[in-house]
Amino acid sequence: MTDQVEISQLSSTDVSELVTLWNECLTAHPMTIERFNSLFFSDVNGVAKLNHASFVAKTDRIFGFVIAYQRNTPAPGLGLEPDLGYLTEIAVKPDFQQQGIGNVLLSRAISALDTSEILLSGRTGSAPAATFPGVDLDNYQESLNFFLTNGFEPLAIANSMSREITAAIAVELASDVAIETEIDSARLEEFVSKAFPGDWADVAVAKWRSNSAEFAVISVNGDY
Repeated sequence: MTDQVEISQLSSTDVSELVTLWNECLTAHPMTIERFNSLFFSDVNGVAKLNHASFVAKTDRIFGFVIAYQRNTPAPGLGLEPDLGYLTEIAVKPDFQQQGIGNVLLSRAISALDTSEILLSGRTGSAPAATFPGVDLDNYQESLNFFLTNGFEPLAIANSMSREITAAIAVELASDVAIETEIDSARLEEFVSKAFPGDWADVAVAKWRSNSAEFAVISVNGDY
């Protein structure tokens, strides 16, 4: 099957068809054309935000894709990270799975990145276009074996951000925990910049300053 498949670099003309396939395969994380373009094709001060190593698999239609990239513009506190590549999504239409297509897409992305380290999305939310961190074990458990058999190593477990806050707090800390809605802006900015270096910190602080999002902060003994 793989010798009959065209593997080509992702282009803007692929987006509509790719998003349709995305929503068929990655059902827990729906995507729109507008959001995809904003995440993966937007510019920063006239410079492309990402240096793509992304590919699509197609015959007459796209039936697989991999989204991988390096930074093309520096992030605060992180710079360009020239030795680091990010791989955020890979998917193959169910009818075409178990035929080696995913392996070919992954191999092409790894070769195109040519970096010493490749992260599945990001360790701290610092990936410049992350849609979900690492392998989502809640929704795509079978993906873990795919990456393990292709030489990836687990670094940490990323919990779903949609879980109840109380379920994520250790029992021994529960009595010291408070959820604050009256937030000190200086403390918030200091915490976010340390805990989430890079793009997420910038977005969070910008939304805080513009009052365009609701914020609540978890504190332990008064510390954010």
